[in-house]
This record gives sequence, structure tokens and C-alpha cells, in this order.
Amino acid sequence: MMISVVVPAYNEHERIEKTLAGIAALPFETEVIVVDDGSRDDTAEIAERCGADTVLRVPHGGKGRALQVGCKVAQGTVLLLLDADLGDSAAHAGALVTPLIDGAADMTIAVLPAGSKKGGGMGLVVRLARLGIRLYTGRYTQAPLSGQRAIKRELLDGIGGFAEGWGAEAALTILALTANFRVLEVECDLKHRITGRSIGDILHRLSQFKDVFVTLVGLRARVRAVKLTGASR
Repeated sequence: MMISVVVPAYNEHERIEKTLAGIAALPFETEVIVVDDGSRDDTAEIAERCGADTVLRVPHGGKGRALQVGCKVAQGTVLLLLDADLGDSAAHAGALVTPLIDGAADMTIAVLPAGSKKGGGMGLVVRLARLGIRLYTGRYTQAPLSGQRAIKRELLDGIGGFAEGWGAEAALTILALTANFRVLEVECDLKHRITGRSIGDILHRLSQFKDVFVTLVGLRARVRAVKLTGASR
């Protein structure tokens, strides 16, 4: 089974090399697709040098759009979505793929170790995403914004792809559950960069909050469409 690893990356020249090294250690046949989302540094060049099978350079349009571009060219029946800042810990992402191979899930979501979750914010974006998922589906999620996921191709096709921006993960969960796909949260020893309390970090979280809110409000039509088109399983 071919596993397509899709890595959206924005200004990740400090960590992309170690992340790709971690991915290379996964015990699966993989193709690695890095989508450079308009980086202003040499992220794309490093990805090419470090053995990514495909490096796509796109104008900066946000994470959801980068994921959509990467998954469109991916050849695998399983799509493993990993952030570019995981570093060596990306080698542990196989735990997300195994339930799909075993037939236990259609999508897995990584729950990171407790010590890696604490950042400089107050968790407002996480709580907003969790509330939105619960209101739409009735499901409580531990990691509503986790970008580390394994997805069957049929699931992504069945829900019509990704929402744009930082709301992509919350929308993916809502639409997958609405369509009655099996979604499983998996504890996974992954670690990524945590934002602090600088002005830039605060502005980043505000942008995330806005994106998630706009995505949740605008998702009603897509939820209805998933139900009406018979995508429900």
C-alpha cells in the first residue's frame, strides 16, 4: 500500500530537514510531497536537497489550500498529513497509519504527549474548534486542531476536500463524522514547535481564531451537501 506523506510548509528552513529525515525512517513505502506555501526563506530548496519526491511551490494561501494542492497530486490510497516542524519526531507518525491499514479507521488524528501541548496561549482556538465539532456532530475531540492525520483517499473524496486556512482540520473532522466515516484519535509521540507570547505569536493565534470561527460558521452548507449527496456511510 502506497502512503503519500503531504507536508505543508511555510518558512520552515530550520526544521524541514529533520522532519524529512524522520519521515524517511517510517516503515512504509512512501512518496513525500512538500508544499511550500509561499515561504520567504529556502524551505523549498532544502526539501529538494533532502530527498522529497515532489516539492510544489505555491503562492501563500494558507494551510488548507496547501493541503488541497498536495493531496491532489498524491498517488497513495492513504494520505499522511504531517506539519513541517515535527523534526525527528516525525519518525513516530506510523502509529497514525496502522489503524487504516488494519481496517480500524478511515481517519486518525494524533493526540500529542501532554508535555508538548502547553504553549503561550490560553487555548481559546482549541476550545472554539472543539465546541464547533461538538455542536455539529456531538463528538468530543481531544485534539480538534491536530494537523497530524492519516486519511483514506475515499474519505477526502467523499467530503469534497479541505476547507481553506487554519480551519481546515476542524472542518475535516466535522465533515468526516457527518459522512459517518470512522474517526479515531491516536496517542502519538510527535512534537512540534509551540508558539510563545511575542506579538507575532499573539497575532498568529488571533488569525487562527478568526479562520476557525469563519470556517465553522460557513460550514453549514457543506455539511448539508455531504448529507444530501449520499456521502454518508
